[in-house]
Amino acid sequence: MSKEQRNPVVDAYGVIGHIKTRIKKIYGTQRNFAKHLGCSESHLSDAMNARCAYPKGFWAGLKIRRRTYFELEPVE
Repeated sequence: MSKEQRNPVVDAYGVIGHIKTRIKKIYGTQRNFAKHLGCSESHLSDAMNARCAYPKGFWAGLKIRRRTYFELEPVE
């Protein structure tokens, strides 16, 4: 399974760059963000590279709200 298939939304829309910018602005370093989340730096790195799930509190720590959208196809 390719990286795009594991985490299609993040990869398809180029969100990783925005995430890295937010980490730098809010926490200074990825190491500080990992400490804030209570996870290892390697786990955070693996999550950001779509090798595992994001740690608990990841999105809230970056002040990013998750939204789900549904697209309805026309019914004839």
